Amino acid sequence: MAWKRKEKKLTPDEAIALAKKELAPFWIGSEPLFAAIKAGETVSVHPLSGLFSKKPWLLVFVDPTEFLGFIEIELAKIWHKRYHTHGLGFLGVLAPRYSFLKDPASVRLMIEREKLSYPFVLDSEQNIASAFGTSKYGKMFLFEKGKTLFTHTFTEWESKTEDRIQDFLRERDPGLPLFPIYQGEKKYQIVRNSIEMGLGKGATFPAPGFHPGHGGFHMGEFGNQRPAVLKERELFLQGSWLQDSERIATSDRNAVLALHPHAKHFSIVAQSLSRTNEAVRIVVEVNGKPAFDNVQGENVNWSDEGEAFVKVKAGDLYHILRNLPPDEREVTLTFPRADRVPVAIYGLRFSD
Repeated sequence: MAWKRKEKKLTPDEAIALAKKELAPFWIGSEPLFAAIKAGETVSVHPLSGLFSKKPWLLVFVDPTEFLGFIEIELAKIWHKRYHTHGLGFLGVLAPRYSFLKDPASVRLMIEREKLSYPFVLDSEQNIASAFGTSKYGKMFLFEKGKTLFTHTFTEWESKTEDRIQDFLRERDPGLPLFPIYQGEKKYQIVRNSIEMGLGKGATFPAPGFHPGHGGFHMGEFGNQRPAVLKERELFLQGSWLQDSERIATSDRNAVLALHPHAKHFSIVAQSLSRTNEAVRIVVEVNGKPAFDNVQGENVNWSDEGEAFVKVKAGDLYHILRNLPPDEREVTLTFPRADRVPVAIYGLRFSD
């Protein structure tokens, strides 16, 4: 038997330093505060920083590609401004629903766009979610010294969470002066479902549909005439498209995606596929005309040519239309520069 040097056993400090180094790429805005370690079927949280052990934390489990995630991020942003000076830590835990969310650069762009000043961690393998006993995002946990003090879902954020935060802080300091409970505008009161565009995710495409191609992609050539009236949730495609496990994509400048949203707010999860990080323009029409100001979502602008368009770059949730009247819901998206900059559509989001 050949002699083998015995590996040196790491000291606790060395083990923590190694864990921090390995986890650092997944933490944005902070050093790694803890590790979620799986042993058998159990996942538990192990602090790596004294900062995590010394104060309470509101952990915000977010899917930023859903309306609920958008609402959650907005509320946490407001509460962070109000309560971080009182010793309450905030941490966003991101679910990588799509592959682009596994890239820390995409998360940094979101943090910069939303002007967020609290840290985030990518829960790439959902071990953090498992450690807190949840399989779904859209939850908030108040956590202190190894104990969960409360858990709230989206039905409780606006009605209970800030009350509980204030109760918790005043238990420590009964005379603590705090803001009145936030009563903001409810942008999206009812989430009305979504459509996922990936292979086998439930979207129904027009004939002839997608068929197996090369490199794991399915291919679709759509040339049928557009129906005079689109049914709710019916998708119409024209042009050449590809499909994989999580998206459809096109480099066809004549491609069309049309639908009749069944709700008054409409957003898409999209991404430019440019190798040089160039943005792609998606033109937006409603009932055959440019989407006017009264229905434009916050990510839509006017071009010099009089077109309503959204500029898509990093993978993200883009808000296309809002307050659509019931008789103005024939939505058409075109991609006139897709031959230069291909575009991917991951999902469609609807809300009232």
